[in-house]
Amino acid sequence: MTRAGFRLALPFPVIILVALVACSAENPPATPVTSVTLMTFNVENLFDNQDDPGKYDETYLPIEAKQDEAHIAACNEIKVDSWRAQCLDLDWSDLAIEVKITSLANTIRQVNDGKGADIIALQEIENISILDKLRTEKQVKVA
Repeated sequence: MTRAGFRLALPFPVIILVALVACSAENPPATPVTSVTLMTFNVENLFDNQDDPGKYDETYLPIEAKQDEAHIAACNEIKVDSWRAQCLDLDWSDLAIEVKITSLANTIRQVNDGKGADIIALQEIENISILDKLRTEKQVKVA
């Protein structure tokens, strides 16, 4: 403990990460940064609705794309009943994606007085294009 209060010892990689993020800002702050807001968020299957060969993304397709026999046969191979039902019946339409990313953006903005965290670690993102959709359409800052 120091005279001013508690001292926080951060591991070296965290200090480097924070320094890199601070240095990469497009508009550096006029006053020194005294704190950084961190957030981790499992967004639970943020997928686009395109079939990507080699990925197990057949659940996240529009219902129209799920009507062919090959898709139905692949879904019927899934052993877990609830996962099989989603593969067959979930309509991952453009509207479903819009609702999902709107909800995610609103959740992110609940942090840091509506600005969102300075650094966000997101889990369960299918690809960069769906992440870019969150960033561009909902103005969520993603570096």
